[in-house]
Amino acid sequence: MMVVGLHPSAFHVAWTAPKFAAGNGQTGVVKALAVDVEPTAFWEGNDAGGDALLKSWLKEVGFEEGDEPGQHGRVDSKLPAINGASGRKIIQHYLEPLGISPDDVTFTDAYRHYMVKTGTKAKREMRDAIDIEYNSIREQMGVPESKLLRKIHERALPGQAADLFGAKLKQEFTDAKPDLVLTLGEEAWRTVDMIFGYDAHSSVSMFDALYGEAYGRPGTLRSGNHVAKWLPLVHPGLLRNSSPTGPLPAGRRTVAGWNQRHFKWVDKARAESAG
Repeated sequence: MMVVGLHPSAFHVAWTAPKFAAGNGQTGVVKALAVDVEPTAFWEGNDAGGDALLKSWLKEVGFEEGDEPGQHGRVDSKLPAINGASGRKIIQHYLEPLGISPDDVTFTDAYRHYMVKTGTKAKREMRDAIDIEYNSIREQMGVPESKLLRKIHERALPGQAADLFGAKLKQEFTDAKPDLVLTLGEEAWRTVDMIFGYDAHSSVSMFDALYGEAYGRPGTLRSGNHVAKWLPLVHPGLLRNSSPTGPLPAGRRTVAGWNQRHFKWVDKARAESAG
């Protein structure tokens, strides 16, 4: 099996800025600061070597604990729970229902660089936290500026991913020869459709058509002589770990509705796998 996500996730730490830098609109705390790319695609998080990774990172970057100029504040020894959130969901809500072990999966991404979101005054995102809390005082701390890539707009991302990384993804498909390719979310679905072109046969003509009975219906992908089933599913970022109760929301697509459809598929996939 091959799982194609959108882009890599980050390794996060809980960071408190040094006290000398307090004020100027800063809170002095970032509960989950992106400091590195996750060690492997769809990393399962803190229970999969998080403590060792944190120690290694602190040593690698030369982190100097303390509150004076030239020092870097503090990093909590307990890592944020956001680490590995997507990886854990993939195993529990995608692979296990299909009866597939992570050891039998090639994990990859449509776009190969981690990207950060920019928010609003009402809702701060990672780019804002980095600029306000870290970049604004990085000279006093004696550390380099963070220049993490800003998130590409969802309409432009598939085209850029196909242009920059399409050949790599197609080569991974050729090398792995998976029986099944699972794409996560609309952008990954559109990217794969672009890369494989006439050899991509989706079960739907547009991703939103999965918001109904077509959810979980496979298509096919071909490269050379190899053909695989293609299963487009919703991105794990929309899943809330349990199916909402009540009637399935129809018409306008909602997070609750995508959850209903995905967990309905989970029950069906588990039944078929057990049978």
